[in-house]
Amino acid sequence: MSKPLPIEQSTERLKKFDAILIKHPRMVAIERAVQSLMAQGKAVVEENARRAAATNGRSFVTAELWCLPIIGPSGATKSTSIRQVVAAINGDPSLPPEAMPILYVKMNSNIRNPRQFQAQILASFGDASAASVMASAVGWNAAVVNDGILRIARRKQTLIIVIDEIHAVLAHDGGKVALQMSKTLQSLINAAAFSVVMVGTDEMKRFFKANPELQTRGQVRPEISMAPFEIRDPEQREYFFRFVGRLEKRMLADGVIDEPMRLLDDVATRAAVFDMSGGVVGIVSRLMRLALMRAHDYGRTTPTMQDLSTVFAAWNATRENPGFDPFVNGPQHLTVQHLKNDLKQPS
Repeated sequence: MSKPLPIEQSTERLKKFDAILIKHPRMVAIERAVQSLMAQGKAVVEENARRAAATNGRSFVTAELWCLPIIGPSGATKSTSIRQVVAAINGDPSLPPEAMPILYVKMNSNIRNPRQFQAQILASFGDASAASVMASAVGWNAAVVNDGILRIARRKQTLIIVIDEIHAVLAHDGGKVALQMSKTLQSLINAAAFSVVMVGTDEMKRFFKANPELQTRGQVRPEISMAPFEIRDPEQREYFFRFVGRLEKRMLADGVIDEPMRLLDDVATRAAVFDMSGGVVGIVSRLMRLALMRAHDYGRTTPTMQDLSTVFAAWNATRENPGFDPFVNGPQHLTVQHLKNDLKQPS
């Protein structure tokens, strides 16, 4: 075994790799969908303010807002993509100091009921009452807390709340959490507090199944699906391999690797890269990082396909449902056939 790369050098190269941000091929569509949702939300908030002024404090029917689901498997770069969108919009230098057009909330399995969910929203706003709401249900009133959230949202000009990893709250679901949480989301949408962007895996669909009324407020946009890329679709194949190509070029340009890996040089290699990832670009990145670490262990700065094969086998073995291994079985016939057909197309 060759002498391993010094830890300091390995760490520096991995740090450079981690700094690489390649936009998901569907990023432009996601940005547009979120910006459209913001514009629609702003119009609704302004219309509700007009109605409130016209009624002189009497009750009126508010125009409602919407939810936007972004669904994809683990490794699809959902979180990375939506955080980039949030950072770009909230980082607009023309915004007033206190303005927060989008509130980002990261969920976890410790949030098991609507009260804790509301507390998480307050905490993300930086509100001092979050701790007391999270700690105890004594004196808690969902409608009162929602009203407080609405007031903060208007003060901070918040039009969207992004709930990332929303499926995590269903980890301990006995059938009730999905319904309770979906009703809490619906109440915020109905009160026109803000529109909701729901980011998560297929498990998220249980919210809509539990509460069909929430589904009626959904803006389903097929173009922002984070589902795996489909090998049968020429456009999706192009998106996938464009991502892989950009990743390799950045690794070379940024000094992560010293030699090209040639991931796109031939049909067999392209097919293996597609099949090992199942068409999920985030998995390519995860496995590439593992391959880098293995190469460093053997004193090399550039991973080989053997490195990718080895780390894929180890990673695949940890999955509940292991995927197809193109390094052992050879690439799938369908994948190879479509890639060969691409070569036959006139340029």
